Amino acid sequence: MTSTHEHFGTGAGRMALPLDTLDTNGNRRTCIGNNVHNCSIEWYGYIGDDGEKVKVSELTFCQFCGRNNFPPDRVFLITDNDYPSKLIPRLVCDTSKTVNCLRYGIDIRCLHYGGFRINVNLINQDDTLWTPATRIPTPKAMAAARTGVHIVGVPTSMGWELSIKGDPNGKYRHSDLLYKIKEAKFGDGRKVKVTDTRGSTNFYTSFQSNMGIRFNGYGGENTRFVFWKPSAMEKSHGLQAAHDGESNKLYLTLSIHREMKKPKPQPTYDCYEEGGYRGGGSQMRGGGEGTSKGVGSQTRGQEKGGSPYSGGSNFSSHGNTFHTETTVVDSTFPEVEVPVEMIVQLVNNESEEELIHFTRQLQSQVDGAKRDDIELMEKEKARLEAAIIEKSNVDARSKLFGHSEQEAHLM
Repeated sequence: MTSTHEHFGTGAGRMALPLDTLDTNGNRRTCIGNNVHNCSIEWYGYIGDDGEKVKVSELTFCQFCGRNNFPPDRVFLITDNDYPSKLIPRLVCDTSKTVNCLRYGIDIRCLHYGGFRINVNLINQDDTLWTPATRIPTPKAMAAARTGVHIVGVPTSMGWELSIKGDPNGKYRHSDLLYKIKEAKFGDGRKVKVTDTRGSTNFYTSFQSNMGIRFNGYGGENTRFVFWKPSAMEKSHGLQAAHDGESNKLYLTLSIHREMKKPKPQPTYDCYEEGGYRGGGSQMRGGGEGTSKGVGSQTRGQEKGGSPYSGGSNFSSHGNTFHTETTVVDSTFPEVEVPVEMIVQLVNNESEEELIHFTRQLQSQVDGAKRDDIELMEKEKARLEAAIIEKSNVDARSKLFGHSEQEAHLM
């Protein structure tokens, strides 16, 4: 069962927590977002490879990112005593600012591999707010990145999307070639159908596009990805999904193409130009320096999870599905190079206590929906019983012309 409705019940059809959801200690579970100010949380500076503190006017991280994305000896707490000039109210988190982070050797948000840059964002149900998710800070994850594997930490019950674009510092940075999602499938075998606004999968993206491609669901309309990490209690009772530990792995194959314009009119092909551009704004989600909406400011950060990282399950849940805007051109697109293969794995290290807490929240939601359904069925039952009684009454015409008198004497 790959949908939240099928696995958890009717009330989980719109499953996924808001981005600013707090844990049981009142701390935020995600990055605060891009260009968001908050005086109620801790802020961290970065210590460079040379052991010197980077100027906080150049690089800072919110409480969640400072505590979760770096070893303790690579960050320092920013205090009013050290910076008495009212600096903290003006600070923003630089995790989503990939170019700025790379300037200081920080490469935690994106996977740079084979000429591509890919990254995971956490999103709300309506796909209007987002915040970056990062590679987990372990030697194994760092080594995996060099082979094209992006291991990303994601909180349980959280919606997410994948963004793909050409690496501005990669082998195709000056190329006129294009790329296409040749295949995207999860470890449980379920494939992703990435389509444009016309429902076509036959579109291509320039390596020079600043926006790239992004997708947030298996395909179709009004569905999106939701990651879930089952607790040990759920597993001990066999309540985890059959695809647990497999559907959290996305296998991605990207093909490389060249545009060949046709000399005379022919059937058209779908060509992606500057897709990934959100109408009415300039939100750049693909590991760049673009501006974006924040995800709120009345939040606090999160302590490190108390458990080792491990996998979970990916589900399809109700929500807004993103589709790429494309332009139709009269061209063909032959494949010209060996495809690039990558893997994205979603993992989680939240403690058993936290996982049970959010499981109980979800179960309460499911049980509430079940009670509502029972109430509606009871009302419908009462209505039908009343209708049956009414239909059973013998009217005067039936008494006069029917068999009512005779039926009274039957054995």
